[in-house]
Amino acid sequence: MSQRLSGMSHAEATGTAKLVFEASDRFLGRTANLQRILATHSPYLARWFGGLVAAVRQPDLGATTEPRLRGLACIKTSMTNACEYCTAHTSVFGQGLGISDAELEAMMDDSYKTSPLFDARDRAAIAWSEAMTRNTAQRDKAAWDDMKANFTDTEIVEISMACAMFNMINRLNDSFWTDLETAEYNQKQWNAVEGLSIEEIEAFAGRFAEVGAAERKASEVSAAADELTLQLKWVTQGQFAGYYVAKDKGFYEEEGLDVTIKPGGPDIAPPQVIAGGGADVIIDWMPSALASREKGVPLVNIAQPFKKSGLMLTCLKEHGIESPSDFPGKTIGTWFFGNELPLLSWMSKLGYATDGSDGGVTIQKINFNVDPLLQKQVECATTMTYNEYWQVIDAGIPESDLVVFKYEDHGVATLEDGLYVLESSLEDDAMVDKLARFVKASMKGWAYAAENPDEATEIVLENDATGAQTEKHQKRMIGEIVKLVDGSDGKLDMDAYNRTVETLLSAGSDPVITKAPEGATSTAVTDKL
Repeated sequence: MSQRLSGMSHAEATGTAKLVFEASDRFLGRTANLQRILATHSPYLARWFGGLVAAVRQPDLGATTEPRLRGLACIKTSMTNACEYCTAHTSVFGQGLGISDAELEAMMDDSYKTSPLFDARDRAAIAWSEAMTRNTAQRDKAAWDDMKANFTDTEIVEISMACAMFNMINRLNDSFWTDLETAEYNQKQWNAVEGLSIEEIEAFAGRFAEVGAAERKASEVSAAADELTLQLKWVTQGQFAGYYVAKDKGFYEEEGLDVTIKPGGPDIAPPQVIAGGGADVIIDWMPSALASREKGVPLVNIAQPFKKSGLMLTCLKEHGIESPSDFPGKTIGTWFFGNELPLLSWMSKLGYATDGSDGGVTIQKINFNVDPLLQKQVECATTMTYNEYWQVIDAGIPESDLVVFKYEDHGVATLEDGLYVLESSLEDDAMVDKLARFVKASMKGWAYAAENPDEATEIVLENDATGAQTEKHQKRMIGEIVKLVDGSDGKLDMDAYNRTVETLLSAGSDPVITKAPEGATSTAVTDKL
């Protein structure tokens, strides 16, 4: 039989569940699978359940009866119920308390009643536990009289609590078909036989209260918060660190927002997502956004976190390229879907044809990697300062063997990573207020990322569900990205906007837009910052 309910691992646990595991490891020696089930599905009950088990069963955590007697009660209860899981657990713990294998064997039937291994107190506790478990204690005067003759009332309560508690645990484990851990893992219970204190478990109770209060407050804030969905342009990476930081550090929460961040990918077009109602805000490059607007998706730029472009042309020096005058006769690789337009505009500005004719260049479509450059299928390739360029470096090509041309330096850069909404959002005053709070918190996230790049890297990696990103690459990416944000307050520089439009209109091939846009930007949101 397989376990009926799932149980999370230590790595998956957060908040109360994480503290439940920490407490279980400390006071019970390890986290049993039942505790994992409870922490996964009802963490608030699990936190007190674990404390009760520890206080009733463990030495020095509140109960004053000899730990051996309480251990005998737990073992006999599990044996009487024929709970294999709990019998294995309680027997191993009993061994840690000094209960021998011979004693365990004698408890499996009535042999304990005459065995010289047990004294009168042992036998009374075992018999009472069996009577309680079989639900005959109410009528078993002999068992009760034996308890009264051997124990104080406090001891009777504590032994009875041990029995009652394991009756509950037995039924939970049998009902859930809880998987039994390895014997080696269960022997970790012996780590919690000594060295515990009431003060330590009380301190844990205080920590549970603090975490619980914080989680309830967060839940209340979330319930009252305004929901907003952000669609990223690409996969989770340092390019979007400011937004992940704003969410992780509670900046959105401070602004009364519950923000959902949706990663992008090669098959996700942000303009299509927002047009279909899948997001409230998208991140997109301005060429794509303006093209979508001209085609009927009424996108409006409400903020521009990136001041500068990270686009550049990276060439292998071995091909004799030192300046743009060396481009003719060369093959240049670039991404398409509108990303090629800055390159085409630049070539047009230089007077170079792009069809491979004499005196011109050949433009080759490439994927979002640098393989064609490394394999020398092209002499130059478009790269981002924060991503593909470093793929070239990581491939083993030293910077001294490269020649880099930044689009910013040649007056052909276009704006990247702006925040866009549909026109209809700006017709709703409440939505405009929500968007203003979103931009404010996002820019606070970017400022924090710039000041704390190591922490920002960790936050990005924690949000990377694919596990594909590396710490080295993301830390480096964030270092380059903050140069593009450059302390931005989120407000769009209209000179940069006009330059982008001019670049798009003057492209050498079919332009991405055919006329100057109208209404493509708005300060309605940033005016509220």
